[in-house]
Amino acid sequence: MFLKRLLSLLVLAGLLAGCSLGQFLPSAATKSAGTTPALNEIRGTVELKNPGQTGFAAAAGGTVLQVQGQVRTGADGSARLDLASGSLVRLGADTLLTLSADQPGASPSTGLKLDSGQLWISLGGGSLEVALPAGTASVRGSHMMVRVDAQTQDVWVDCIEGFCQAGNSAARLDLVAGQGALLHHFDPLGAVPPPAPELRLLSAGDVLAFLAHNPEAQGVIAAVLATASALPTLTPLATGTPPPCFNLNAPADGTLAPDSGTFTFTWGEQPSRFKYILTIIKPDGSGDSTVVLNNSYDLNMDSLASGRFIWKVTAYDANLEPICTAGPYTFTKPEVSQPTATLEGGLPAATSAPTAANTPSGCINLFTPADGASFKNQTYIDFSWSAYPGTSKYILTIKPPTTLAVTFLALIPAHRRYMESFPEKGTYQWFVTAKDDKQRDLCTSLTFTFTK
Repeated sequence: MFLKRLLSLLVLAGLLAGCSLGQFLPSAATKSAGTTPALNEIRGTVELKNPGQTGFAAAAGGTVLQVQGQVRTGADGSARLDLASGSLVRLGADTLLTLSADQPGASPSTGLKLDSGQLWISLGGGSLEVALPAGTASVRGSHMMVRVDAQTQDVWVDCIEGFCQAGNSAARLDLVAGQGALLHHFDPLGAVPPPAPELRLLSAGDVLAFLAHNPEAQGVIAAVLATASALPTLTPLATGTPPPCFNLNAPADGTLAPDSGTFTFTWGEQPSRFKYILTIIKPDGSGDSTVVLNNSYDLNMDSLASGRFIWKVTAYDANLEPICTAGPYTFTKPEVSQPTATLEGGLPAATSAPTAANTPSGCINLFTPADGASFKNQTYIDFSWSAYPGTSKYILTIKPPTTLAVTFLALIPAHRRYMESFPEKGTYQWFVTAKDDKQRDLCTSLTFTFTK
């Protein structure tokens, strides 16, 4: 089982380093409850702003954090927040945290809002919920880690012990010790719904990292080992007969596709799948593969040449091993004849020489908004661009006239932002970066501008 193997790894690591398991699990318990939440173990840059204060000020040990107060740490900063219930929350570097609620008592409950950074949570009892850029995470009476990716705003949740939950508007995922979740960032006001939370199995490194930041976690391993038979294994149990493979739904085999606009691919659900990879083989024999987290994908047909295409979908499990492949099916994009402009007298008009693409050769073409576009009374702006082969996600970067750039995750080559997202007047810059499933940059478009 997961934690039995983990304990073996911990003991082995301790022996190799010439130390005992106790050195991985320092002796400490949750701190005694105080009357109000307070900051302690302050290292590096740690600042606090309570309600009624106009700005952040340097925090000192024992500084009280009021409800709706905020704490932020610098690149060198860390701190421990002691809750009134006696539970502890440790803050990592570059963290911005708001204490939204704190109710001590027989069944204590705490609400936090994490805009950036990382938290290690050790509850002495009760429950705690964290509002996140990509959803929510909660833990009851135990230990949990939450981290917001600084670039993508994706959220990683590790359930170290007890019962945890991670969710967004698409679904909620119940977690037990040894499990984790990935919440993909999305725009709550946009047109693209979020994918459901992804289930993960924690590694020994994940748990060791938690213990390294939490001396309060002594006894976690031993306590969980008492119920180890109920925990998930690191690899799926073998079964005699593999489950049947899912089916491709649309487009039907042999479909004549539109020559422009959005073309939607859909397929059935595969049990125990972790992700899908949609592969489209072009008429010249080359192929594009895209990671898809749900059961559909929208393709901009303007990005394809005419001809006959082959498509198939492969389902992968949590160990990134292929389960099965559905397809192949085919579809055809028709050729479109372009009308020839004429001058008076029926003579063909002269055509201008082709212009260079708006982006480096072979990379992403930006479609909308057009470069130099101006907006005044619009409700929202639709950003769109060409699909790029092998992309797992796109990162849309928008640089306001005077403030720092912000990034947004897009799983398809389109993203809608409401005008409230652009409070400044002036010229904005935007570009798109394609990333593969290992979070490596594939390519970045040229930069367009628009004016509000």
